[in-house]
Amino acid sequence: MKCCKQEVTTNFCPHCGKENTAFTANPLLSLLRHLQNGLKLQEVQLARQRERQQQYHDNDTIDKRERRARNVRSHEKSVAKWQGWAEALTAVIK
Repeated sequence: MKCCKQEVTTNFCPHCGKENTAFTANPLLSLLRHLQNGLKLQEVQLARQRERQQQYHDNDTIDKRERRARNVRSHEKSVAKWQGWAEALTAVIK
Protein backbone atom coordinates (compact mmCIF):
# COMPACT_ATOMS: atom_id res chain seq x y z
CA MET A 1 0.00 0.00 0.00
CA LYS A 2 1.21 3.50 -0.75
CA CYS A 3 1.01 6.13 1.96
CA CYS A 4 2.86 9.43 2.25
CA LYS A 5 4.15 8.84 -1.31
CA GLN A 6 6.08 5.74 -0.20
CA GLU A 7 5.43 2.00 -0.24
CA VAL A 8 4.40 0.85 3.23
CA THR A 9 5.11 -2.79 4.14
CA THR A 10 4.16 -2.64 7.82
CA ASN A 11 0.82 -2.57 9.64
CA PHE A 12 1.10 1.19 10.16
CA CYS A 13 2.69 3.98 8.12
CA PRO A 14 5.91 5.04 9.89
CA HIS A 15 5.36 8.66 8.79
CA CYS A 16 1.72 9.43 9.61
CA GLY A 17 0.63 6.41 11.67
CA LYS A 18 -2.26 5.48 9.35
CA GLU A 19 -3.25 1.81 9.51
CA ASN A 20 -2.30 -0.26 6.47
CA THR A 21 -5.62 -1.95 5.72
CA ALA A 22 -4.03 -4.26 3.14
CA PHE A 23 -2.36 -6.21 5.95
CA THR A 24 -5.10 -6.05 8.56
CA ALA A 25 -7.80 -7.12 6.11
CA ASN A 26 -5.92 -10.30 5.21
CA PRO A 27 -3.79 -11.77 8.02
CA LEU A 28 -2.21 -14.17 5.51
CA LEU A 29 -0.37 -11.19 3.99
CA SER A 30 1.20 -10.49 7.35
CA LEU A 31 2.25 -14.13 7.63
CA LEU A 32 3.67 -14.01 4.11
CA ARG A 33 5.68 -10.92 4.98
CA HIS A 34 7.04 -12.73 8.04
CA LEU A 35 8.04 -15.72 5.91
CA GLN A 36 9.75 -13.51 3.34
CA ASN A 37 11.71 -11.71 6.06
CA GLY A 38 12.68 -15.05 7.60
CA LEU A 39 13.80 -16.29 4.20
CA LYS A 40 16.01 -13.23 3.73
CA LEU A 41 17.58 -13.82 7.13
CA GLN A 42 18.25 -17.48 6.33
CA GLU A 43 19.83 -16.52 3.00
CA VAL A 44 22.15 -14.05 4.74
CA GLN A 45 23.17 -16.70 7.25
CA LEU A 46 23.77 -19.21 4.44
CA ALA A 47 26.01 -16.73 2.62
CA ARG A 48 27.94 -16.15 5.84
CA GLN A 49 28.40 -19.89 6.39
CA ARG A 50 29.57 -20.39 2.79
CA GLU A 51 32.05 -17.57 3.25
CA ARG A 52 33.39 -19.18 6.41
CA GLN A 53 33.68 -22.52 4.63
CA GLN A 54 35.90 -20.92 1.98
CA GLN A 55 38.26 -19.54 4.63
CA TYR A 56 40.41 -22.61 5.08
CA HIS A 57 43.60 -22.27 7.03
CA ASP A 58 46.56 -24.58 6.79
CA ASN A 59 46.26 -25.55 10.44
CA ASP A 60 42.50 -26.34 10.30
CA THR A 61 41.65 -29.84 11.37
CA ILE A 62 39.52 -32.15 9.26
CA ASP A 63 36.88 -32.01 12.01
CA LYS A 64 36.66 -28.24 11.69
CA ARG A 65 36.26 -28.45 7.91
CA GLU A 66 33.56 -31.10 8.25
CA ARG A 67 31.73 -28.95 10.81
CA ARG A 68 31.75 -26.00 8.41
CA ALA A 69 30.39 -28.21 5.61
CA ARG A 70 27.62 -29.49 7.94
CA ASN A 71 26.70 -25.89 8.83
CA VAL A 72 26.37 -25.01 5.16
CA ARG A 73 24.17 -28.04 4.47
CA SER A 74 22.01 -27.20 7.48
CA HIS A 75 21.51 -23.62 6.33
CA GLU A 76 20.71 -24.79 2.79
CA LYS A 77 17.94 -26.97 4.22
CA SER A 78 16.60 -24.02 6.23
CA VAL A 79 16.52 -21.79 3.16
CA ALA A 80 14.69 -24.46 1.19
CA LYS A 81 12.17 -24.91 4.02
CA TRP A 82 11.43 -21.17 4.39
CA GLN A 83 11.26 -20.78 0.61
CA GLY A 84 8.77 -23.64 0.35
CA TRP A 85 6.56 -22.13 3.01
CA ALA A 86 6.59 -18.71 1.33
CA GLU A 87 5.82 -20.19 -2.10
CA ALA A 88 2.99 -22.33 -0.73
CA LEU A 89 1.40 -19.39 1.05
CA THR A 90 1.76 -17.21 -2.05
CA ALA A 91 -0.07 -19.88 -4.04
CA VAL A 92 -2.87 -19.99 -1.44
CA ILE A 93 -3.27 -16.21 -1.40
CA LYS A 94 -3.43 -15.89 -5.20
